[in-house]
Amino acid sequence: VLGVFGWGGGSASEVYFREDYRVVGIDVIAPPFKEVSAGIDIVTSLIKTHRLFIFSNQKRLIKEFEEYSYKLDSEGDVTSIIQNKELYHGLDSVRYACSCLERVNNGVASSFLLISGKSLLDG
Repeated sequence: VLGVFGWGGGSASEVYFREDYRVVGIDVIAPPFKEVSAGIDIVTSLIKTHRLFIFSNQKRLIKEFEEYSYKLDSEGDVTSIIQNKELYHGLDSVRYACSCLERVNNGVASSFLLISGKSLLDG
């Protein structure tokens, strides 16, 4: 496929998802990490190095970026638990895509990811 240098997707546990594609000749790699924090670090790095661009029409995804936070414990200290994690499917997808981009492209500094177009969730 023109412009596609690799395929990645699904969570680390979604083996059958990737196997369905492999059967028809598409090798979809799993994200290299199971830990959410490792994926967050990759996304943060790509943003800081101007290698991840989210277009303004991605309103739902931008809202997820703005609202994403960690729970606080009873003393007000930050925990490692993400507040309402089940609500952030868009950010989960971004984490998977960014993690796979780094893995497929072996971290080549010139690689970048654009997220544009109309979201299926926006109707």
